[in-house]
Amino acid sequence: SIVVPNGAFAPVLLLHMLGRDKSDYKNLTLYLQRNGFSVLAIDFRGHGNSDLEYTTFTDEDWQNLVVDVQAGIDFLESKGYERIAVVGASIGANAGLKQAVQDTRIDSLVLLSAGESYHGINVTGIAPYYDRPVMIVAAMDDKEAAISATRIYNAMGNPYVDLKMYPTGGHGTEILKNQEGLAATIVTWLR
Repeated sequence: SIVVPNGAFAPVLLLHMLGRDKSDYKNLTLYLQRNGFSVLAIDFRGHGNSDLEYTTFTDEDWQNLVVDVQAGIDFLESKGYERIAVVGASIGANAGLKQAVQDTRIDSLVLLSAGESYHGINVTGIAPYYDRPVMIVAAMDDKEAAISATRIYNAMGNPYVDLKMYPTGGHGTEILKNQEGLAATIVTWLR
């Protein structure tokens, strides 16, 4: 789903987490649009309206989530955008970061509960190669994601990295629901 307001800001590509779909971002999409951002939320292959089923994915299928990210970026570029922000949750964060390392059209990232490795999409080793702004978000009640977020943050070595650690909030897009001010923080940071 895409809406293209006359915004002055980079459009935002939204990447959901495992077993979910683009509807996880309904509230954030509306909030971003009200604040002048164009938004594209996609369903990964095997999720939402896709004909595939993620429960039968091979390692290659998981790696190809990055191809879905590239398709979203290509679509936004075809609409005239040159700079694109990506917000990803869980495996969507990993796929977004993996694409961003090789794709300079992505000029900023928000990673919600990124993992060091989800289904073979490893990001700690490539994190040092991402040199643009990134906000890493996790909740301490999601212990594994909190540890991963800290390790990814430390691996970055990038002056444009911001780590937001909440005491509670859950995993991935749950943080958006459970931490009321996070959407506003994301908008302010993206601006």
